[in-house]
Amino acid sequence: MGCDIIYGSAFVKVTDNKYLPIVLFHSHGEYEIVNGKREKAKNWILWEEYDPETQKYCLLQTSEKIINDCKTTIKRVIKEYGEDKSVERIKKYFGEYYCLHLGNKSPTANGYIKFFEESIVNALTIEQLRQNGINLILDIYTPWRDPDKPNFLGVADLEERILLIEKYLNDPNKERFAPRVHVEVWKSGKSPLDVLKAINELKQNK
Repeated sequence: MGCDIIYGSAFVKVTDNKYLPIVLFHSHGEYEIVNGKREKAKNWILWEEYDPETQKYCLLQTSEKIINDCKTTIKRVIKEYGEDKSVERIKKYFGEYYCLHLGNKSPTANGYIKFFEESIVNALTIEQLRQNGINLILDIYTPWRDPDKPNFLGVADLEERILLIEKYLNDPNKERFAPRVHVEVWKSGKSPLDVLKAINELKQNK
């Protein structure tokens, strides 16, 4: 059975303990043509941007929320499969039960948490990214045109833009436009994997 894939992270530290949890992601079954070849589609996304408990979008997240969400996911998977499988087996082969790989490996439950812990510790600021020619696009995409949609990209302050985007996403009057977060981490002339490699090098040199 195929799995989704997280290739790596590009967490952005916005304030002392608030982050944009950005990951490079492949959704199982999605492909694209690159230089005439069929490849797995790789897109930058915000991880767990929607909070099912509050039923609201939460783009800017604390380290505690990110790790608690990981633990909640693990508990949910254990509850789903626990009647037929032992808890220790589910934790050991967590990635297979959750249908998620980290790179080319299926993580354990602890490995899943560790990935996000390390992503938080190694988060970069928007200034650090820009200084190395890496740009962040954070916007709203609406398949149905909203004539009153604000120009989010025109808001220079990142935290202010995030709050405006959250407000738009959580506005029940905007649901008919089916808004989605559009996030992209890019560097001129580079593929998503090349950008991820550059970000990993920056993390090592922090």
